[in-house]
Amino acid sequence: MFSRLNPTTSMVIHHTVYYRATAISALMEWVTAWESYLATSRKETSVISEALEMMAMLISPFAPHIAEEMWQGLGFTESLTFQSWPVWNDAMCNQTQVQMIVQINGKMKTSIEMSKEDSMDQAKVEQSVAENQKLSDLRSKLVTRVVFVPGRIINFVV
Repeated sequence: MFSRLNPTTSMVIHHTVYYRATAISALMEWVTAWESYLATSRKETSVISEALEMMAMLISPFAPHIAEEMWQGLGFTESLTFQSWPVWNDAMCNQTQVQMIVQINGKMKTSIEMSKEDSMDQAKVEQSVAENQKLSDLRSKLVTRVVFVPGRIINFVV
């Protein structure tokens, strides 16, 4: 959970002034990761508490009233306005794994998690796709074209 929180904090802080849309987008991505964490069976109270505190701080420039309500709901009596801006750990911002989106005829079928270096090599991505059980129906089809965007997607046109 905290591996996603550090890059989100960094992006929100850097993009708040000039790129508000990308800062809000980073928060939305983090909320999606947060929902996935809450769906797991192992939830730690300290993680939940710290994540909610950080979320209240990060949304305060965009939705100050909602952030203040969250802050008070977490049990703080002093206003969120008087809190120091959150800091992040640069070491945790460097992602070593990426999600490669796999499409067939432009429709997403699955995503594959792989190392950042391997995601830049089309042959390694195609090998990972061939080993994926969810894409077994692709083996029986004739692929006419492959569209590859390194580190992002691979699209098989059949």
